Amino acid sequence: MLGKVGNSNNTSEPHLHIHAEKDGKGVPITFNDDF
Repeated sequence: MLGKVGNSNNTSEPHLHIHAEKDGKGVPITFNDDF
């Protein structure tokens, strides 16, 4: 499973949070050099 989408707390639209790790530590994720 890549992730779970939904709407909870104070959000106005469903959205997806993702997190990447390497060797137990978070690593940056880029999408078209924008993030």
